[in-house]
Amino acid sequence: MFRGCFPDRWRTSWCIAWTVGILLTTSGCYNEWSETYAFDEENAFDTYALHELLSARPEGLRTILDTLDVTAAGNYIFVGQTPYYSQEEVTRLLNFVEEGNVAYIAAYDVPADLLSGLVSNDCYYFLPTDDYAFSTEYVDTVLIDFMDDSSFELPMIGYGRPGSRSVGYLNEAILCDNGLDNEVLARMNNGEPCFIRMGWGDGQFYINTLPIAHTNYYLDHEDAYRYAETTLGRLGPGRVFWDEAVARSPIKPKDDRQAQSRYDADGGRRLLTGNEALRYIQEHRPLAFAWYLLVAAGLAFVIFRGKRRQRIVPEVHRRRNASQRFIDTMSRLLLQKGNHLALAGQELGNLQAFLRDRYKVRWREGEPPPPDLAAQTGMDTEITERALPEIRFVQKKLREHNGNLSEGELMRFFRAINPLYL
Repeated sequence: MFRGCFPDRWRTSWCIAWTVGILLTTSGCYNEWSETYAFDEENAFDTYALHELLSARPEGLRTILDTLDVTAAGNYIFVGQTPYYSQEEVTRLLNFVEEGNVAYIAAYDVPADLLSGLVSNDCYYFLPTDDYAFSTEYVDTVLIDFMDDSSFELPMIGYGRPGSRSVGYLNEAILCDNGLDNEVLARMNNGEPCFIRMGWGDGQFYINTLPIAHTNYYLDHEDAYRYAETTLGRLGPGRVFWDEAVARSPIKPKDDRQAQSRYDADGGRRLLTGNEALRYIQEHRPLAFAWYLLVAAGLAFVIFRGKRRQRIVPEVHRRRNASQRFIDTMSRLLLQKGNHLALAGQELGNLQAFLRDRYKVRWREGEPPPPDLAAQTGMDTEITERALPEIRFVQKKLREHNGNLSEGELMRFFRAINPLYL
């Protein structure tokens, strides 16, 4: 697939994009095993079967698609991932149940505006550290024990075969107030509640944390359908109000307890469990596969595309000191031309710079050499006495601007000043 793509650097990104698109298409970000809970679809984890069964009740069923309108007596039911109620909708639902009706909510989470009104504030807002009202865990099989000693087993299924799946449960700590009319009706195999009753006025709220057990797959299962049949047996007489409006509402912020759960006790951020979007992606295999594929494609783009477009960094060499080389070149040139006096003047300037840098001798250009040169440099007096006359002789020639030095005079000058460099 990749042959013929990478030689042309301008086509690399297009090849990667096409490859990602093909893989995403073949993998399928949506399939019949996604938990969509659509009441008008017949995929495995939709609720078409439940919707039809409830519609067959003598009192009938009304599907709410726009606003939560439950003014008549009956039973309110929601089955899905999470209901998103506005403050006005919470008030309507509480008034509906208070008048003696039933609200049945099967979801992984219940908004704080509703749940905090059904339990004590001391129980809800002061949960133990790092705990919050609803949690999930991955299991292969859910064993459910009802308080009337009946039990059910729900095998987890995904992508057409048995496997681990995320299921929800309730933190029992929110039911700490024994003075309220709340009770646990069923527990999971981890001991946590999955089905509870909460009294409100003359009516009842039923919270079920296993919405997946109400889907087409489980209602058609030869044995697993009994769990939904038992829990839904709590519905009272009257029409059923099937709520689809709150499932289609935009995602609203969660309560403070869940916001705090995004961070560990030491303040570190939980990247997966604390991020609702990433946690949702991780819980759905096609979305997780597409997410990791997208990350891998982005890294491939950076590696291949970025490498080809990067400007070559030029190599910076250290600057070489060419002063000595320049002096040697000029000296050879002067020697070849026979200009011995200029060569001697050049060497005289070098001698002055050497004595100034090495011995801090103050000897400016055009001035005669200091008579106490031996004292300033610490050299032998015999060496300086031999060099001073030759230096004065060359300076005199340079001031007269005429004549030249013979080769013998130049050699005598060099031999006299050479010991000064030692």
